[in-house]
Amino acid sequence: MPLPYGSVVVLFGEVPLDPMYEHTILFNSIPEQRAYFETKKITQTTNYSNLSYIRHQGGSIRLESDMSLLTNCNYIQFYNPLAYEDVSFYCFVTNIQYINEHTVQIDYMIDQIQTWWPYFDLNPCYVEREHVRNDAVGANRVSEGVDTGPYICPGIERIDHWASVGANELGDYIQNTTFIVVATQAPDGSQSSYQFNGVASSMYVEFAYDVNGLQNIFDRYLDPTTSATHSLEPIVSIGMFPSYFKPNAANPINPVVNTLQLDQAIGFGGFMAYDPETVSVKTYLPKNNKLYQYPYNYMVFESPDGSNIELKFEDFKNNNEHKFITWLSVLPELQTMCAPCDYEGPNNGFGSSNMNMRYALYCKAYPYCAVASDAFSAWWAQNQYSMPIAGAVNTVMDVQTNLFNQMSTLGNKIEQKINGNKAMNKLFGEPQILRIPVGSIGKAATEIAQKGGALGVGQVMSAAGNILDSDILKGAGGILEKIGADLAAIQGHKAVPDTLVTKANNGGVNHYMEMDCYKIHYIKIRPEYAEIIDNYFSCFGYAIHKVKVPDITSRTQWNYIKTKGCTIKKNLENNKAVPMEAEREICAIFDKGITFWHNPYNIHNYNLNNPIVE
Repeated sequence: MPLPYGSVVVLFGEVPLDPMYEHTILFNSIPEQRAYFETKKITQTTNYSNLSYIRHQGGSIRLESDMSLLTNCNYIQFYNPLAYEDVSFYCFVTNIQYINEHTVQIDYMIDQIQTWWPYFDLNPCYVEREHVRNDAVGANRVSEGVDTGPYICPGIERIDHWASVGANELGDYIQNTTFIVVATQAPDGSQSSYQFNGVASSMYVEFAYDVNGLQNIFDRYLDPTTSATHSLEPIVSIGMFPSYFKPNAANPINPVVNTLQLDQAIGFGGFMAYDPETVSVKTYLPKNNKLYQYPYNYMVFESPDGSNIELKFEDFKNNNEHKFITWLSVLPELQTMCAPCDYEGPNNGFGSSNMNMRYALYCKAYPYCAVASDAFSAWWAQNQYSMPIAGAVNTVMDVQTNLFNQMSTLGNKIEQKINGNKAMNKLFGEPQILRIPVGSIGKAATEIAQKGGALGVGQVMSAAGNILDSDILKGAGGILEKIGADLAAIQGHKAVPDTLVTKANNGGVNHYMEMDCYKIHYIKIRPEYAEIIDNYFSCFGYAIHKVKVPDITSRTQWNYIKTKGCTIKKNLENNKAVPMEAEREICAIFDKGITFWHNPYNIHNYNLNNPIVE
């Protein structure tokens, strides 16, 4: 018969703990722990005292009890006054066996966490996962390796734009457009040396800030009194870009710093997407801020020509304020550059704006205007002084007056000469054809000359002058022949199509829709995936992957911890050594992963909010 050692056993029912150690309860003190288990005591039984020594390695205990009273018993407590006299051993009941009508056997396994928690502390070790104390956006960047599912773009935000936001009328584009005219010379023909973008150039550059200003430039190139060319041919290109850049001739490279205030409803708002099953928009607002970071929530920074790069909200200096700087270059071609500011740290940028050139985007795809030059005006400007038609026409009018006065006295002579002269017959044809009043020859010649056909008439008049030995006819014929040649040249150049000086590049649909600008695409995972990942974070915290002391008190409701190579040390306050076999098992529990609940009445209730302990 075993000797009584005074050991005591207390039976508990419906304790929410099991030997798998997936969940346990974290009490603030030993009295708090004892008070809770007192509420779980099976009231139909009494404390079993004066029992023989109970082994703390686990085993079985035989008690005098009715089997029916232990139906709900799943946990026990015992202590041995003569060994570990002040340690209460908490145990899982693994089985209850009927021995006889007055005796039962309880098989038990020590709950190493509840038994030894007051007597050990955790050493620094490799922490795989835990609930963090700082859940600010950007504070936790370790990859989780979870399935993000398909991405959607719930919104687009412009960094720069052609017109006021929401305007789509062509008039708004023109009113908010700056034109840059690049030419080989100024309208007056002058040339001078300029320096653009640090490179010397003799190209003439002028800006127009609306359509009227552009027309004014055209008028100066076409002005017949002041223009050097009287045409638009000196113009090389006419580019268009948003007035947002606000350049001028004195400072054509004008940087524009734009602070983009993040759309909170999209960037840090809930996750939304159309759900075909419910025929409605499904929304989900996460509890864990890591979902507002990459790769679950980020932005795609895109240039007007479509090139893009991913940017992370958490890498900006201020999560609620995202700055971008834009630069304009006008020569040798129109080009802009846009870069984020205060991105990836305070010292990763360039210049006073701290722009990060690693993520800069460039664009040359801006609209260019088509310009057609009047080909005849250009030819006339170059040849008018070698063709004194205006003076010649006045001379012709004088000749006509003399012809009308003198041709009548020569009519008979001409008619006689024609009838008997074979050379004249060849020029005038059969005599009967030319039997017209000779006095009308000058008028007919003038009318033909005005129609550009005076060349033949001039030859006829010159030939007639030779035959009749008439200086008047010879002079009139020579003048008419010259005028005819000049007018024929003029008529020929008038038929030449206008010259295309520059080709158009209108930017297509993107320009009309105000999308040929620098912009931000908000990229998010779908709400159903956000909910799955958010619940995972709520249950098991974030990936940590660093050596530190595990933190199991950072949250108000529960803390999950998973380690590698966990070790423990003696708690100096309670100063009780943990047995070797218990220490090994405790360390294995932490390496496997366990959730500590701070309120035993809320255990397993993941629907609760689990805020950070302040």
